[in-house]
Amino acid sequence: MFGHFDDDKLDERRHESAAVQMRLSLADAHDHGAKIPVERRYEAARLHVKLVQRPAEVEPALRFFRDRWAEETWFTCTVAEASDLANKLVSAAERGEEPLPIAPPAAGSPFWSTASCPSWCQATHDVDGFYEDRVHMPDLCEDAMVRVDLHLERATADRPEWLELMVFRHYRESIGTIDITKSQMAGITLTPAEARTLAGELRRLIHDSQAAPLLPNAPDTAVTPAHHPAPLRYARGTAHYPCPHRITWCDGHSKQEVLDARTPGNMLIHSMVIDRVPGEGCSDSYVKVALEHDDDPNHAPSVYLTTKGDGTDLNGLGVDRLIAALRHARAAIVGSNVDQTPADLPTAAATRTASVATVDWQRHAAQQSPNAA
Repeated sequence: MFGHFDDDKLDERRHESAAVQMRLSLADAHDHGAKIPVERRYEAARLHVKLVQRPAEVEPALRFFRDRWAEETWFTCTVAEASDLANKLVSAAERGEEPLPIAPPAAGSPFWSTASCPSWCQATHDVDGFYEDRVHMPDLCEDAMVRVDLHLERATADRPEWLELMVFRHYRESIGTIDITKSQMAGITLTPAEARTLAGELRRLIHDSQAAPLLPNAPDTAVTPAHHPAPLRYARGTAHYPCPHRITWCDGHSKQEVLDARTPGNMLIHSMVIDRVPGEGCSDSYVKVALEHDDDPNHAPSVYLTTKGDGTDLNGLGVDRLIAALRHARAAIVGSNVDQTPADLPTAAATRTASVATVDWQRHAAQQSPNAA
């Protein structure tokens, strides 16, 4: 992911991948507050995962956040631990999707048990248990738990912290759930489908981390040219650099915007001014036509219109020029390399090749308008 600068501070000198985000259907939605309109106030909770590697580290690590707005990392794991986690997620999903037995319950089973337990259930079912406690679960003994040790986390009592994967299935539910907890603390709950999806995305991140290994026989005298991206433009003295997400029409971002976007909960606002249509009468009045995208893969790019003051008067030439600008804005949306299809596990960065070339829309709009001034 783009974002290296010559004046980076020490803690900024790291490589980061685009974040993978998975909506969690079994978690409470995030409340943005009462000041937000009702239709946009709540947003699904999301697991946030990305690759991070500092220049001196031998391989990247995977950093997990329990939701996209979390300020603190939930846990960090090695590539090998992530691979182990992916395999265990698939096994847990198979258990959660396994049909319940149709054989009659064993002798001494509680009255509410209408069939025998699945092969992996080691729970002791009590007759006087609450309704919500009538669940099938594996052995809760520490030695029998499905664990993934986390060697990059702080050790506790001379042992590494760990992840636990537990499958729970209520006796009246058609499908089970998978709980992931860190050292017996609160975690997340996934459906089997979500567990499989997460496993697939972890494997993709692992593959990406190994796609360009360092050359083992590179000479010691080899010098890598310094990476100092050339600014696209300067706006009020601030340099704007190429879009980290490779969105073809984006006008770029300041360094601070790029750094802020590395923190979960923050996003880049991609924009491009297509045209400023001058108004009639006042020399500095205009209608600005801009293309914007809030970096949420569930939202398509949109056209943003602004006027100076309370409004702007347009004559016939101005209307023609505005129509031309809107047509080119629509063409940019349709041909954009931004994924406009909502997905359960979207990536924040577009690594696909550009589907349209970057165009000077202001000049092109003026040329296409037959009455452009």
